[in-house]
Amino acid sequence: MEDTRREKLAEQFEGVETVAELSGEQPEAPKPVETVRDESGRFAPKVKAEPAEPVAEPAEEPVWRKPPASWKKEYHEYWSKADPKIQEYAWQREEQMRKTEEKKAQEFQIKLEAHPASRMHKKEIIATHAMIVSSPSVESPERLSSKS
Repeated sequence: MEDTRREKLAEQFEGVETVAELSGEQPEAPKPVETVRDESGRFAPKVKAEPAEPVAEPAEEPVWRKPPASWKKEYHEYWSKADPKIQEYAWQREEQMRKTEEKKAQEFQIKLEAHPASRMHKKEIIATHAMIVSSPSVESPERLSSKS
């Protein structure tokens, strides 16, 4: 059984070699990796090229230094006086609430789109509601005021 596997493998390699010969392509030999050695013949340590002038990145303030957008402007001064740890924690909680609200809004939108009423035309919806409101079983504010 092993002999048949070797024969089959040899046939496959011959097929690959003949295709390369017919197409005129020569397989590229792997490029030798240049290694740097020191005076004693050992591998030299790799030296990283450092930039001529270190680029000074502007120190950005953390996001939580600014008061959350949901806070009223009257409370912004209290935010700036608060401990940085409290600011960070409050900001994290605000973000969690915002993400939860967005997720719920998306879920609601999906449910709303799946609701049969959302497929009806707006005029049909308004007409249906107008018919319900104008029915004698519903007491409208005008009807209530006219009874008194």
